[in-house]
Amino acid sequence: MTKEYDEIEILKIEEKDIIAVENETTTHLTSRGDDRRTLGKVLIGAGAALLFVNLLGLFTGFSLGQFLWPLWFVIPGALMLWPARNMEPGDNQTWAWLTIPGAVLLTLGGMFFFMNMFDHFEAWAYAWPLLPISVLWALLYINRYSNDEDMKHGLRSAIRVLFWIMAGLGAFFELLIFNNVLGVLWPVLLIGGGIYLIAKHRRQTLPAA
Repeated sequence: MTKEYDEIEILKIEEKDIIAVENETTTHLTSRGDDRRTLGKVLIGAGAALLFVNLLGLFTGFSLGQFLWPLWFVIPGALMLWPARNMEPGDNQTWAWLTIPGAVLLTLGGMFFFMNMFDHFEAWAYAWPLLPISVLWALLYINRYSNDEDMKHGLRSAIRVLFWIMAGLGAFFELLIFNNVLGVLWPVLLIGGGIYLIAKHRRQTLPAA
């Protein structure tokens, strides 16, 4: 009787292990399916945008390469963020460090896009703090699940300091050097300030872990 009972208990344990493995496999497949769905949406959006621009060029002579060459920075930069994006709490992602060069490339692409659009490459005189800001943001993103609040607070404080340095330099160069009262600086600062306020609000309203 005891032997039969032990065999039943062993079968129950094995059944639980099989169910756990099946659940883990299902979760992994679901996560992969979500990633593929997201990537599919990105590809569809990019394809639709390129098709629209090419059709527009047939009728208006619009040159895609003239304005979108910064994508050579943006696309690889965005791809480098992918490993860190898939991180979960407690996960030690080997390739998460790619977020740092990825953030720098994304920042360069965005800067080149706006400067090229407005033909205002003089903005490098004050926009350079965006590069160290991108590195600090990448470190913050990689360590977003870390319990080291002092480190994250220090990174956010450094980002704020660099942002205000850029704003001060921008006001100095645009108003006193370039005499450009209504330049590209102000909409960029407004957008950046809005993103910062939204991110701060989201961070404060997140439930405590």
